[in-house]
Amino acid sequence: PTGTCDPGLLWSLAMAVPMPQNVRVEAVNDRYMLKWEWDDMWTRGSSKIVASEQLKNKDSTKSDYTVVCNQTTEHLCDYTPIKLHYFAYYLLRVRAEGPAGISNWSQCLFSPEENASLGPPSRVDVISGNSSLTVQITESLTTQNKSMSSILQAICFEVKYWEEQGHEVYSRKRRAPGMGCQSRTGHRLLEI
Repeated sequence: PTGTCDPGLLWSLAMAVPMPQNVRVEAVNDRYMLKWEWDDMWTRGSSKIVASEQLKNKDSTKSDYTVVCNQTTEHLCDYTPIKLHYFAYYLLRVRAEGPAGISNWSQCLFSPEENASLGPPSRVDVISGNSSLTVQITESLTTQNKSMSSILQAICFEVKYWEEQGHEVYSRKRRAPGMGCQSRTGHRLLEI
């Protein structure tokens, strides 16, 4: 008959597990953290919602995803140990799993080069002279305590300063020794 539904079907639809929302990657230097949210009503009570996360290289002809975190109760997954290639694109996906079933995948496209922020310098020293100021900047570091220039083609710094008597702000761009300032996505400037 028209207009009637199977009560079992309605129960299944009402209890379907929703997809994780606000899926994003928080990335600084070579540390990549996939984060997401889901409705709190699915985490109340005795039932537990877990998530599984996967990744694959966007340009790969394989349809296989690599499992990174499986059945975690956290709302994040650390992709740092995977050592993603900095100049590649990846499809990251996450889904919720619970007693009521498994959600569809929520996914995002991620490129470390385009989406990761360059962290602060690992050290900044300012040395005053008679009529000069010397600023020594040490590049930000990777998770293995190597210089970020071991990954990036160029790192540029922008130092802004002003004179006490005037209102003008002066700016000077410097690049790390032996490096050009151009990368595929343009300048990477760090303002300090």
